[in-house]
Amino acid sequence: MTSNITESLNSMLRDEKEYPVVAIFNSIANRFGEIFRKRYADVDNSKTTFVSVVETILRENMIEGDKLYVNNINGSTDEFTVLGYGCSTKVNLSRRSCSCRKYDLVKLPCAHAMVALCLKHGNEYDTSIYNYSSQIYSKESYLLAYLEPICAAPVESEWSVAQEYLEMQVLSPDFYPKLGRRKVKHVKGVLEPSRNSGQKFYSCAVGKDNGECSYFKWIFSDFEVSKFQGIAKFEMFERLRDSEENRNLLMILYRESEHKIDHLKGLLKDVEIERDQFKHKLAMAEENEKGMKFMVYDLLLI
Repeated sequence: MTSNITESLNSMLRDEKEYPVVAIFNSIANRFGEIFRKRYADVDNSKTTFVSVVETILRENMIEGDKLYVNNINGSTDEFTVLGYGCSTKVNLSRRSCSCRKYDLVKLPCAHAMVALCLKHGNEYDTSIYNYSSQIYSKESYLLAYLEPICAAPVESEWSVAQEYLEMQVLSPDFYPKLGRRKVKHVKGVLEPSRNSGQKFYSCAVGKDNGECSYFKWIFSDFEVSKFQGIAKFEMFERLRDSEENRNLLMILYRESEHKIDHLKGLLKDVEIERDQFKHKLAMAEENEKGMKFMVYDLLLI
């Protein structure tokens, strides 16, 4: 999936870029010829008046128009006022116009025009939609668009070139080739390891831990995953395994710290007991000292 037409075409013709110019044009003709034939067959086999994509848009606008209220204030058969969703729009069927501008730009009846057509035509509402739509969306227009063949470039001997162009001298532009081997852009395969070893396949920062991310919902389903999803799933399980190992290691360290704390508490209690014993011995020594002083004083008096 690419972001624009240029990137899509470059990805389609990645290998053909190294071919000569004629081969590149022939490859483009073959690729687009296959696409045109397939689309021509799809449109030709359809049973609808317009192509399937446009039929889906018209059907959605019809469903949306059923929720709106329409009024013909002026009494005109082509001008209507449509109310709904807190806004008012004006529809002019003769001009194929609506104040919401969708009808003017896409050339297909919007939801406001649908409810106006329903009020105007009644039972013929379904068939009148195509009369108020651009015929560029019709099946015949698409068949004409894909009808013209894409011819391949003939061989050089069959080219028909005017004499003035043959006599014209075209100088090649100044080009200074670089030394060394020509660098070719490498397209990394699905299973090739990334250069950034620390960078994971996923980059979503919301919900990747509990599976609430919309991209990771497929992890908890039963359908077969693709290669990209397989890589992401492997990395997700690897991350969960690492977190489980870290949690177990933290639990072991926590238990060891608890044992050390209990051992330190026991040592502290022994120190407190020795301190109390030392205080008791110190008090007894002070009492003995006082007793010795009284004995010496009594002896001096005698």
